[in-house]
Amino acid sequence: MHSIVHMILFLVVFQSVYAAMHFYVFARTAVLLGFPRNSMFYVLFSISTLSFIIAHVLMGISDNLVTRIIFFAAAVWMGIIFIALSLLIAYELFRFIIPVQPRYAGVSVIALTIGLSVYACVHSTTTRLKPITIKTSKIDEPVTVMYLSDLHLGSPRWRPAIKPFLRAVAEYAPDFICINGDLIDSPFPVDKALLKQFASIDIPILVTTGNHEHYYGIERVKKLLDSTGMRLLINETLVLNALQVIGIDDSDHPSQLEQALSNIIIDDQRFTLLLYHRPQGIDAAVQNNIDLMVAGHVHNGQIFPFNLLVRIFYNPIKGLHKRGSTHIYVSPGSGTWGPPMRLGSTNEITIFHILPV
Repeated sequence: MHSIVHMILFLVVFQSVYAAMHFYVFARTAVLLGFPRNSMFYVLFSISTLSFIIAHVLMGISDNLVTRIIFFAAAVWMGIIFIALSLLIAYELFRFIIPVQPRYAGVSVIALTIGLSVYACVHSTTTRLKPITIKTSKIDEPVTVMYLSDLHLGSPRWRPAIKPFLRAVAEYAPDFICINGDLIDSPFPVDKALLKQFASIDIPILVTTGNHEHYYGIERVKKLLDSTGMRLLINETLVLNALQVIGIDDSDHPSQLEQALSNIIIDDQRFTLLLYHRPQGIDAAVQNNIDLMVAGHVHNGQIFPFNLLVRIFYNPIKGLHKRGSTHIYVSPGSGTWGPPMRLGSTNEITIFHILPV
């Protein structure tokens, strides 16, 4: 019930903000190009504003090729609106410094929006393999961990590429793999054949929950993962290759990590890898002498300039950081949510080489 309420609140807030974004983009572009706000304006505005919700409803009624195409188009349109909004705001900031004829500005915004949207769609199909080396005195033999987050399997966007995953497995031969939340994308049915391809390799795969697992339903997630052999960690510890791996259940409560760690016995003599979906609770990780905390969730904003806005709520939002003896790594995510687009960010599979000193 708690997750359902949060999902409803999220949808209400999201749709309200989405409608406001649409109105500004439509109204400002109409003014620049000299178009009237007639009945056609409001019809197009209404359809565009409701397109993402309508696509969700249609997918819920029937998951078929037509509804998937509609959803894909609605998701791409969302990204287009994000980019157009950013360009219009940039125009508002600079138009007094660099005067531009309104019609020319309107045409330029549309042209740039189309160009950047095409680039963002193409770029979202690429995945970067990023190796990171961490040295420790707590192990005797090297350990390689492959790390993914935010795959969002199940969404009727471009399917996350299995090839980069298999290529990374072949190239780096990890000892085990961690998928840190949002493996699936609620509320859509998960492509079990695709999921089984991830689980088909003879390497342990550990999974933690993200917000989308809670939207989907934890019991449903458990049943789904049981059929693949993946191991779901919910506030528990597992020792693999001399590493102590702790998986914490995702929550929007700010003290979730602190509370969860207080109920877990941590062996300080072992190298501890902490999996928590959100880049929150870093103080708790440091206080508990965690060696490496990994997170995701924020996608590094996914589409510029949202990476600037995400910093208001989370810090850090990307990359490797160190506080005391604790390393913190925030992944930009291995897939996309909403628009199948990446602008100013890149899908990533991270390879941690943990070496003895």
